[in-house]
Amino acid sequence: GVFLPISDTQQTSISAKHHNVFDSSEFEYAVTAGKSGTRPTENWLSLPESGYFYARKEWGNSDSTFVSFIAAYNDNYHKHSDDLSLFIRHNGRDLISESGPFGYNYQEPLTKYGFSQFGHNNIIVNGVSVPRTDKSADSVWMNAAIESGGELSVTAGTGRLKGVHHQRTVTIGKQFERVEVFDVLQSLEANKYECLW
Repeated sequence: GVFLPISDTQQTSISAKHHNVFDSSEFEYAVTAGKSGTRPTENWLSLPESGYFYARKEWGNSDSTFVSFIAAYNDNYHKHSDDLSLFIRHNGRDLISESGPFGYNYQEPLTKYGFSQFGHNNIIVNGVSVPRTDKSADSVWMNAAIESGGELSVTAGTGRLKGVHHQRTVTIGKQFERVEVFDVLQSLEANKYECLW
């Protein structure tokens, strides 16, 4: 019933009239947490062209396990340094989240942090965040998710890290009993890598 707290999106109710952008009973079911509408038939959505992957264990339960994986660089407007960022909610608690919204005054240190890689769940190279925006949008990609044997797997990558190519694969086990993250980093130089969760 609320927006996901990714990038600078605040967790406000989706059920308000101006948020009902989809005229479908499945959307109504999602925003009312199962109180009305039709239960969606799919529990996951793969949008590789725009760089988004979402999966949830079940519908109609606001505390259901939920995974969001982002490899999106579609525009410079409100862009965060969140390439290959991961968000996991389980039993109503954010297990892996990101910094959330901190305003738009980029002179404020907390705002700079919120837009940087340090405020998201990704790899930082040599202690320096990639810039919020640059001319490397075409180096960020995501493959379509694959479902096999009850497991979901999706791979994405970014070439925005200085001198490093980063590829991340997220695999969700049957019934969401585990979420596995596998990172591959390729570089011709020695670097210091940090993964902040």
